[in-house]
Amino acid sequence: MFASELGFDGICVNEHHQTAYGLRPAPNLIASILIDRTRGTNMRIPVIGRALPLVANPVAVAEEFAMLDNLSKGRLIAGFVRGIGNEYHSSGINPTSSQGRFLEAHDIIVRSWTNNGPFAYEGDHFNLRYVNPWPRCYQRPHPPIWIPSQGSAETIEWASAPERRYPFIITFQPIASVVRNHTAYRESARRHGYEATGDQLGWAAPIYVAETDEIAEREARENVERLFNDFFIRRSKC
Repeated sequence: MFASELGFDGICVNEHHQTAYGLRPAPNLIASILIDRTRGTNMRIPVIGRALPLVANPVAVAEEFAMLDNLSKGRLIAGFVRGIGNEYHSSGINPTSSQGRFLEAHDIIVRSWTNNGPFAYEGDHFNLRYVNPWPRCYQRPHPPIWIPSQGSAETIEWASAPERRYPFIITFQPIASVVRNHTAYRESARRHGYEATGDQLGWAAPIYVAETDEIAEREARENVERLFNDFFIRRSKC
């Protein structure tokens, strides 16, 4: 709410399970609260992102996002991720199926938003006899889709395809890694026959603001080091 008062463009929420650093297993719940408390503003609410390979039925994600899009009157941004290693361990999902489940779930969700009428889907991971969700999205044909990533080559190639051109968001990576992955995205776009624009490239970086750099470093050091050196590693610690 304070960010909205300060004029920020959006407030992002994301999804992580059974981790010490990600205390938001159901980002849609938080998104719905933010939508209500920023009503009457242009504040965007990106959910970056739902871990598609972990869901049992992708249609549920399509339905939930459509509801949020209507509640916000078109302020939702949909983010899709593959999730991280410990989430596959804790959910019992075989990580070797991650890419396949992600792609099929994405296709089901987009078709759910855009098909005029029911359809059946038969894939290697999801088989649905009848898909016809209501309500439809407020934004047409559907909310913008962002793809946060740690830099998977397959994801870069897929996200940059001309029929998608999804914004590719590098998360918690040093500058050298950001440059390398953004360059890979631009090169992939050129192979597809077009030039990637700046709004297709993003970097999610932890930032702390204080009156001086020295104050910021002193105040933030302990928490940043705990995030990267403790919470990311000792994920089972309570």
